[in-house]
Amino acid sequence: MINSKCTTRILILRSIAILISQTVVSAQSTTDMISTTGFVLDECAIDNITCEVNAVCTVTNGSITCDCIEGYQGNGTACSDTDECVNGTDVCNWKSTCKNLLGSYACECDIGYTGNGTLCEDIDECSKGLDNCDVNAICINNDGSFNCICETGYTGNGTSCDDIEECSDGSDNCDADADCGNTDGSFTCVCKTGYTGNGTTCKDLDECSTGSDSCDVNANCVNTVGSFICACKTGYSGNGVTCTDIEECSNGSDNCDANADCGNTDGSFTCVCKTGYTGNGTTCKGNLLFSLNPETAVGPIRECCNGEFRDRTTDT
Repeated sequence: MINSKCTTRILILRSIAILISQTVVSAQSTTDMISTTGFVLDECAIDNITCEVNAVCTVTNGSITCDCIEGYQGNGTACSDTDECVNGTDVCNWKSTCKNLLGSYACECDIGYTGNGTLCEDIDECSKGLDNCDVNAICINNDGSFNCICETGYTGNGTSCDDIEECSDGSDNCDADADCGNTDGSFTCVCKTGYTGNGTTCKDLDECSTGSDSCDVNANCVNTVGSFICACKTGYSGNGVTCTDIEECSNGSDNCDANADCGNTDGSFTCVCKTGYTGNGTTCKGNLLFSLNPETAVGPIRECCNGEFRDRTTDT
C-alpha cells in the first residue's frame, strides 16, 4: 500500500513536468511563428518603456534606448527644442533671417531680396516700380535696397522733391543784363531789350547799325548802352521818332539878309538877294546903276552931269 505522502509528491512532480513540457512547446511555437510570419515583437511596448513625446524608442542588440528626434536635444526621456538659429546649424542665406520653430527653423529673405531663404537674390525695385521715389527724382538700385535722388532743379530727400527757385535764391547763371525766369525744375535767361546773346552772356545791341531803331528818316540815331537816342536833324523838329520840317522863313529863324528873299526847303531854306542886290543871300549889297542909296552902293559912285558920267567927289 502506497503512503499518501508519496502519492502527493508524485502528483506534484507530474504537474511540474507537464508545465515544463508546455513552456518548451510554447517557446518553440513562438520561435516558429517569428520565423514563418516575420512578425517582430515591440519590446519597447512589452517592457513598457516610456520615451519623451519628441523621442523615439529603438532596440539595438537587445538593448532598448530613447533618442530625441531631429530638432530636439536631450537624453530621450526629456527633450528640448534645438535653436538652430542660435547655434549656427541652420542653412539660411546671409541675406535672410533665421526664425526658430519648435523642432525646426525657417529662413526668410530680408527686405529687398527674394527667394526661398536658403537662396536670396536682390530685388530691383527701380525697374519693377516698387520704389517710392518722387516723380522728380532718380531711382538708383543697390544691393538689397535703392536710393532716391532729386533731379537737377529740385531739392528734397528723394521721396519728396520741390522745385528750386533759382532766380530768387541767386543760383542762376543769367547775365547781369538778362531777365531770369523760373520754370519747373529749371530756369530761363533772356537778354533784356537793347542787348543780344544767349541769356548767360549778353552784349549791347547797336540798334543804329542793325537798323532795329525806330528813329524818323529825318533823325540821327545815336547808340547807347542797352538803348539808343533819336535826334531830329537840323531843319526838323520833333521827338526823333517823328520829325517835321521847320518853316524857317515863316518863323523868322532864317539868317537871310534884309534885301534877300527866303525860300523854305525840306529841312532847310535858301536866301537869294533881291533884284538890284548882289551877295550870298545872307549878305546883299546894292548894284551901282540901280542903287538909290549911296550907303549900299558898290564901288565908286558916278553921277550924271550935262549928259556925262563922272565920279562924284566929296566936293560940293
